[in-house]
Amino acid sequence: MLDLRKDAVPTMEAYGRQEFVANRMSQNGVSDQMAPGFRPAITHTVPRLVAQVALTLISVTTLCGCSPASNSRWRESPHVQMEAAPDLAVLSASNRLQRFSIASHVDKWKAELGGGMQSFFTAHLLAPAHDSRQVVVLVRGVNSDVTLVDWASGRVLQRRHLPGGLAYRGLDVGRVSGRIYVFANREVGPDRGPDKGPPSDAVVVVLGPGLTTVSESQTVRRSAGFNWLVYRGGLDSSERHLLLSYHGPDTTGVDVIDVTDAGLLKNACPDPNRACVQSHGGFVSDGSSIFFTTGSSLMIETDESGRLIKMMDTGIENEHLMEVATDGYGLQLLIPGSCLYSGGLFEFDVGLEKTTVIAKQRSTVCGERAIGLPGSVIAVVGPDILLVDRQSGAAKYRQAHMENAAVDVLVLTQVAG
Repeated sequence: MLDLRKDAVPTMEAYGRQEFVANRMSQNGVSDQMAPGFRPAITHTVPRLVAQVALTLISVTTLCGCSPASNSRWRESPHVQMEAAPDLAVLSASNRLQRFSIASHVDKWKAELGGGMQSFFTAHLLAPAHDSRQVVVLVRGVNSDVTLVDWASGRVLQRRHLPGGLAYRGLDVGRVSGRIYVFANREVGPDRGPDKGPPSDAVVVVLGPGLTTVSESQTVRRSAGFNWLVYRGGLDSSERHLLLSYHGPDTTGVDVIDVTDAGLLKNACPDPNRACVQSHGGFVSDGSSIFFTTGSSLMIETDESGRLIKMMDTGIENEHLMEVATDGYGLQLLIPGSCLYSGGLFEFDVGLEKTTVIAKQRSTVCGERAIGLPGSVIAVVGPDILLVDRQSGAAKYRQAHMENAAVDVLVLTQVAG
């Protein structure tokens, strides 16, 4: 719906090709040792792209049948109660799941879940189960499966093998039904070389709560000659809509998919050649708004119904922004700088549209995911686990994962036990 491609696509496609090639070929983590002393230029000058985006808003409202929201006021989320020192569940590229104590900096348990060594790129492979005492894990390999793990002990409770012929990318759990939605790709043509790969459909497999049933694979986006490489998927709190993000060498954006009570899926995006929202990368909801990254310094905010609230410029330069997280209190967005680019760590005040540098670029702080924790601590993950002081920006602790990169993380207090 929101077309960012006129000037931005060549750059985004170049990024997509670079990361696609690395994703196909790399098996180990990457170093985050970068030259010190470079401080990012955080400005709020609106680039030419913002003005061009503003011209597309009429087309946005035409395609989605809605109008830009008149109230762009920042709305705080309910306060999230977390224990003083929660633990982290960390999944490594070898499919090793560990329970890491933030307080003591030790692993309380480790569980080897099998499967094969996967790419070092972070992915959304963990989710709290409907039964809050368990975690759901996508274990990727030659034969992929979904595994239920007990949080208290790390014991594997149940496994369910997934249908063959698909490359699995991530999962999420419906808060209402407890169904497990697994996101995948199906190759539908010959490989077009290392830069593009094969044309691929986007597919979702739905499992019943407790892994009791497996539905047939549902194709939600036909290839039409493109590689719709799934980046991540996520359900809204009502489980009425599924957002599916793409990060292929020739595709980008997010599809909005309607979900029925029976778990059937229907893509609401009419254009077979491009996704609904022309964002690039991940997204996050604070309970009232959804924030989409664009691969640049820009960020898109919509309400839960998909109506555009505003475009924002974070001013973060020399970076390919792909991930964003709320800080748990609805006050700031946390933005990590990738170890593959300029690194650093930032917080963005949506109400003031102001970016604060927590850790400067080209420092030893970098990663693919950031999670706000109690006690003014931010966990930065991928490839290592970093605990960063939010006030000083100093890395207080690092658990190195250079040969077995951390690819996903979950705060243990998101589930009971």
